[in-house]
Amino acid sequence: MLLRSEARKRAYDRIDTNTIPQKPNIEKKQGIVAEVLEKSLIPDVVLKESLTVYISSASDVAYPLALGARKIVMVDPCFTERAWRDQLANALRAIVNDQEVTEDDYGFSFDFDFGQGEEPARVDMVAQSYNSFASNDGQESHFSLPDQTGTVIFFASHGGKYRALVTDGMRERIVDGGAILQNADIHVRDTATGEWERIPLGK
Repeated sequence: MLLRSEARKRAYDRIDTNTIPQKPNIEKKQGIVAEVLEKSLIPDVVLKESLTVYISSASDVAYPLALGARKIVMVDPCFTERAWRDQLANALRAIVNDQEVTEDDYGFSFDFDFGQGEEPARVDMVAQSYNSFASNDGQESHFSLPDQTGTVIFFASHGGKYRALVTDGMRERIVDGGAILQNADIHVRDTATGEWERIPLGK
């Protein structure tokens, strides 16, 4: 597996989930990371230069960091509560180890070694829900996926308040070469043609 730094290995080891049962779902997430990296399914330039949006993330910042995301937006209504923001801060500091983490009203800035030396990274928290089947634009309580998003991640986020499924509206906001990581499937957009391919993982 291409975890090219100790920092990414720490992230991989700390991948978490609130989905029950926890242990097999954590192992499932770790397996997804391993396969995505081994098969180079998301270009590093996309993870480096474009946003990675993690829907229904809770405090699992380790998952996108292990994948190699530098610009992370974590979308979950839980961030209205200070306890969840603190939990995310603690999870991040455990991963970055001795590196300084700067916190502001929106999230965290820090340096992280993704495998080529220290790079600036950013994690933003958005206390909103996401519904693939609603018009999220302009609704204060709903997150609207930004244009030119690089990667969208969601894991077991299609029940209750969370209706995150792959739709044409989601696809059209993803850059060429980008991806949608939906549970154990990845939808990748060809860099040259812009066409989409769904690839089951763990098969």
